[in-house]
Amino acid sequence: MCWRWAGHGDDRRAPQLSSRRTRRERLFVVLVALVCLIPNIGPRKAVSPTSHDVRESVPRGPWPAPAQGQIGSSLTGDGIPFYTGRPPCTLADADTIAHEFAIKGADVATQQWAVYIASREGGCSFEAVTVNTASRDNSHCTFQLNARTGMFGPSGALGRLGWTPESVRQSMRACAAAASDLWAACGRGPWSPPYSCRAPDISSGVDPSRPQS
Repeated sequence: MCWRWAGHGDDRRAPQLSSRRTRRERLFVVLVALVCLIPNIGPRKAVSPTSHDVRESVPRGPWPAPAQGQIGSSLTGDGIPFYTGRPPCTLADADTIAHEFAIKGADVATQQWAVYIASREGGCSFEAVTVNTASRDNSHCTFQLNARTGMFGPSGALGRLGWTPESVRQSMRACAAAASDLWAACGRGPWSPPYSCRAPDISSGVDPSRPQS
């Protein structure tokens, strides 16, 4: 908030002020005016990379995508893949997911597949949790990362990178970053029968767990 500055006394006292004091007061007025005109001056408050309030700008994803050929797959009006009967991702969330997978070396087809998986598994909600003892489910975020598999353990694909079931549910960015870390270690296997873990050869673009046409 900018406070209004008032001079010392009325105009009748002005002749009594020394020239040095007058110069100081004028400088003070100029500084107050600058602060009022530039309210955002000063260091910016740091935010956690997994904060709900993070609004990091990410590039536009590879949309519109072509038909995915996956079971139950459809496309929104923007060409974003989703699972029929489940909520699709917003354009912003789809861009975030594609960007995180691209960082790990995923090709365009894999980025589009990842958005479809996010819709199929958790309705594109980064806060999604599924706990089911019968099906051995303790799965987290929209990619349904299953803690029962040991992936969050000290030597697990995500645990050794510092991810926890709680941290992956902090934001879509965190959820997608963890899922892309799992993809970089295991390919599409964790989300596709017969469920396996075979790292994709990012240098050649070959994912051994990706269905071949």
